[in-house]
Amino acid sequence: MGDYIYERFTPDRFQAFCSALLVKEYPGYQVFPVGQADGGRDGTAPGKSGQNSIVIQVKFKRQINAKEDHFSWLKKAILDEKDNIDRLIARGAEEYRLITNISATGKADVGLLDRVNTLLHENFDIPVQVLWRDDLDARLSGNYDLKWFYSEILATPDVVRRLFETGFGEGNRRRSKAVGDYIRSQYEIDAFVKFKQADLQASDLLNLFIDVPGDLPPQLEMPKAARGAVSKMLFEILRDTDDADDERAHWSIQAWADHGDIGYFGVPALPAGSFLLHPTTSERFPRVLVEGAPGQGKSTLAQYLCQVHRMHFLAKEDDLLRIPATHRLTPTRIPFRIDLRDLASWIDGLDPRKASSEVEHGLSTSLEAFMSAEVRFLSGGQEFSVSDLHELAATTPIVIVLDGFDEIATPDQRAMVVKEIDKGLVRLSDGALSVQAIVTSRPSAMPDSPTFSRATWTNVALSSITNKLALEYAGRWGSARNLTAQEQQEVTGILAEKIKSPHLSDLARNPMQLTILLSLIHVRGQSLPDQRTALYESYIEVFFNREAEKTRVVRDNRQLLIDLHGYLAWKMHSNAELSRGDGRLTADELQTLIKDWLTRRDHPTDTVEELFQGIVQRIVAIVSRVEGTFEFEVQPLREYFAAHHLYHTAPYSPPGRPESGTKPEILSALMENPYWQNVLRFFAGFYSVGEIPGLATELIERLERVRSTTPLYDRQLSVNLLSDWVFHQQPSWTRKVAKAAVDELTIRAGSVGSQARYADFSLNLPHDCGGRTVGDFAYKCLGQVPGLGVAGVVRRHIPEHELLEMWLEQSRAVTPETLNAHLIMARALGVLDKLSMDEIDGLRDVWREADDLDLKLVATGCPVVLAAPAAQLSALGEALNGNVIFAGHGGEWTRLAALLNPAYLNNMLRSDYHSSLREDLKPTSSARMLPELAAKLEALESVLTENPSLANELGPWQEAVDLLAMEGQPESFAAHMLANIAAGIRSSTQRGGGSSELFDESHPLTRRVRFARMRPNGTDFWRRQFAAAGTELERKSWALHMSVWAGEPMLDLMDDVQSAFHEMTESQFYLVSRAVVSNPRSRPLRTLKKQWSALTTEGLFRSLYIFGIRGDVFAQQRILDMVRKGTVSVPRWTHSMIIEWILKPVGLAPSKSQWRSIVADFEHLGWVEDGELPWQWNYHHEQLSWENLSDTTARKILETPLQFPAKFIYSAVSQLSRATPTPRALGEIAASENWAAS
Repeated sequence: MGDYIYERFTPDRFQAFCSALLVKEYPGYQVFPVGQADGGRDGTAPGKSGQNSIVIQVKFKRQINAKEDHFSWLKKAILDEKDNIDRLIARGAEEYRLITNISATGKADVGLLDRVNTLLHENFDIPVQVLWRDDLDARLSGNYDLKWFYSEILATPDVVRRLFETGFGEGNRRRSKAVGDYIRSQYEIDAFVKFKQADLQASDLLNLFIDVPGDLPPQLEMPKAARGAVSKMLFEILRDTDDADDERAHWSIQAWADHGDIGYFGVPALPAGSFLLHPTTSERFPRVLVEGAPGQGKSTLAQYLCQVHRMHFLAKEDDLLRIPATHRLTPTRIPFRIDLRDLASWIDGLDPRKASSEVEHGLSTSLEAFMSAEVRFLSGGQEFSVSDLHELAATTPIVIVLDGFDEIATPDQRAMVVKEIDKGLVRLSDGALSVQAIVTSRPSAMPDSPTFSRATWTNVALSSITNKLALEYAGRWGSARNLTAQEQQEVTGILAEKIKSPHLSDLARNPMQLTILLSLIHVRGQSLPDQRTALYESYIEVFFNREAEKTRVVRDNRQLLIDLHGYLAWKMHSNAELSRGDGRLTADELQTLIKDWLTRRDHPTDTVEELFQGIVQRIVAIVSRVEGTFEFEVQPLREYFAAHHLYHTAPYSPPGRPESGTKPEILSALMENPYWQNVLRFFAGFYSVGEIPGLATELIERLERVRSTTPLYDRQLSVNLLSDWVFHQQPSWTRKVAKAAVDELTIRAGSVGSQARYADFSLNLPHDCGGRTVGDFAYKCLGQVPGLGVAGVVRRHIPEHELLEMWLEQSRAVTPETLNAHLIMARALGVLDKLSMDEIDGLRDVWREADDLDLKLVATGCPVVLAAPAAQLSALGEALNGNVIFAGHGGEWTRLAALLNPAYLNNMLRSDYHSSLREDLKPTSSARMLPELAAKLEALESVLTENPSLANELGPWQEAVDLLAMEGQPESFAAHMLANIAAGIRSSTQRGGGSSELFDESHPLTRRVRFARMRPNGTDFWRRQFAAAGTELERKSWALHMSVWAGEPMLDLMDDVQSAFHEMTESQFYLVSRAVVSNPRSRPLRTLKKQWSALTTEGLFRSLYIFGIRGDVFAQQRILDMVRKGTVSVPRWTHSMIIEWILKPVGLAPSKSQWRSIVADFEHLGWVEDGELPWQWNYHHEQLSWENLSDTTARKILETPLQFPAKFIYSAVSQLSRATPTPRALGEIAASENWAAS
């Protein structure tokens, strides 16, 4: 197949490739969105007489079999498009191009080339041409850039290497040699796992890598044209990893909001590696910040990403076959993996590659200068400059993986690193082919800690590994340890059983702890620790037992070596904080510290060399990555040993003989300093049962401080220690700490998920460690704030069957007035799809006085109600009349809801097919649609999603209206909605002529509404139509069309409009509002204040709201006045628009008084979720100025945190934290107060 294997493409990527290939050949080439209805066109180009007179169609064959009859396949593909092509010819197409990855055969008359040409000439009356595989090869051969962007089709790694060398040119072999040797050196460095103590020294990275899940932000910024590609990418990744036994089994991509380039969507966690290696990610999200908890696999992920790219470059074909096919086919980039501690030292002017930490490099402190120095160092000293690096970026796609941002100790140094990285990337990207940057870090512990801007960096938050991934890793680990089949089965079996219990499931949440847990299972079987510190302690014991059997130095000095590791960890960790260091020691410094430690403890110092060798050669927790220097291989081990040292060296302080550096003093100092937070977690884990009350009391006192400047941090500490099972030996104190720690602020912070700004707050406590306290308190909060965030906290802490029982028990006290709120709570809790028919019958009996109960159950997502055929037909009838909007049923019902949604229909009119449709992979089985209804849905989808004439012809819309018709029934509200959208077509000829009466059913409905739309200011016309509206449904439909299309008549006929609004059900008015707000052609309305004074209160809010969303300032202000005076209860779904009116005059820099006003307005609304904020506030949060948010207003927000968006909470916390003094470095405290630890 030559140098290019097109079959590695997906069909959509092949189409995108063909478009990119032809853009240069056809100036003015119009690319049609990939994966959307195209009506016979994948692209058009200018011809002799028209802008789009050359039509291009792509036909891709995924598998090429030499013995297959390719003519038959092509013939079918061509004839299937004949109607589309004929229609395009009638509209002016002059030429037709067919592109395929099939190779032509040239034998005269009987070869594929002649046979297909004959077929085309027989069926089409315009010039036709086929671009075969050889034609694509010829065009691609001279297109250097495209080869890189689509490098997955390059046949072998050798072709990749030749491409790289071609880009540098013959005269630049020096540069390509240096880069090649650099890549080879890094490949060898990253080939093995970074946890040698796990007895995995001989195992390479590929044997043990698992793709840890990562959460994407709920908002992504991208052009509308990119949304289809991003949606498709997410579908592909999740479909490939779908598992019926985990939380990914039911997922959806939700509506894109029409706010410029901002999209709101919802998907579950997806494999982070698959996301970062996908070609769409590097194109659409070139800068990514990966955040994860300690041991979550951030550095391993960084290693793996770079290794995948290096394998291509170095022709490691055997290794490529060991990784997933989707990873193997990622477009190749030249990878640079950078340790951010080294970059921080470089920015300080020091050379991190020198053994002495005081050697200055004397060069530029820029990102590019450091990267160039890395190439020089790892290539053996070959010449490579900043200019060479920029030349590389100009000719070759590169990926820069910057690992370990959290290991930079001081805020000032972090801020400098962020600044230099951002500046360097701007310079490198200027004129570059493609630059992708990925940073790894722990989440920030404090809200004002310097980090990368969410405005320019897309955040991926690594989440806990699933049980399925844990068992997969166990299998990989067993193979790496060379266990027998029986041993591996035993280990995996014990793990599978143990992770069913909450405390061990918590310990298996990240790869590092899981590795330790597996090691313990292999050695100790069923006898396992139940908390985090004990897990590490047991592992260190097992490891030293093993080494003591092998080595005399470990056997003779076992406890001394353990203690010595603690001392070294304490020194390295505290020195990193004190001196802005990188946590490394030179060989001389290490030996000096060993000697100093032996002297202080009165041990013989003649064993220094022996202990030194034992530490670096046998125990290997401390390793040498930079020649002449030593460091802990993984940071959690350094933090564990530091905690071990602090705890075990703390003296007893008897009465009358006080000692410094006692456990309470150390605990207090650790709590005050976020840099030591993970050390604190290990330190607290060492506490004995008798010491726990003192620890708990210290925490509770912090939590009860009245005017704390760190309220969220205090709760975070408590939640972390509860989740670590620190208090489990004292259940009474567990309950006391949980009760003190769990309040509305805790619930609000824990409800925002891993993607919130400063979201180092994971609220997922085990049942016996405060989990039930959280669940019960959150359930109470849900009564005030029935949002999905708080419901998520409840669902994480109360078992599903108990939730259902609690909700059913509460149902007995529900009144008709509170029924809707109770159902909304049920929907948020996810209990509606768990209800049986018997339970539904019981609810019908309890709520017998409620109107339209079944309709309300359907509307809130109860699938069992739709099980009966009669129920489906009834529900469909109500949906067509606008009385129910299907929610949460999945499958066909969700698709139907989209097709009846005016926002989606308006996007279809604008050919933005991916803007609103919510698609679910797995519908609820009990809500399967009747076959006859499903067939009608398929027909409706075909008309509305596969027709290129939607934007400028009424015909397809009328066809859809006809499909909605029900025998013997009048025209439905949904039919009028479709016709209302259709009235917005772009056409100078279809104006509805002859259909002058809106309710004259002898004419097609779409023509009638189009005729009405063309008379926006015809007051007499609209008055006559209202008079002709003989039914309530017709009056409502009249109000719908008036709301969207009428101008002055809305003012002249305001009484009639208000009357019709008053007759509408809530869901009907919601649909009208959506039709108005999603239609960009609705003209602004302007009224005078006096025009509203004479109106009655019935329907007043609805009239005001429609005028308000059409831009009437007086109407907006009147609604705000009503909200502030409490004279109206506004529907929940109107909040986002009302909030937009509240914030519109404020801009992005509210004054102190404006902040007070905003907070008061939000309180009047009841509660505000993040998604209800205007997109500028939601997405561009970092551009907002919070400088004028006073302490008083900040504390007011935190008094009722459930009422405010998470961004307000974190901003209030950040404002208060400014008054918190910078904590003293722990090493400084220890030295000044003469702690025994020092």
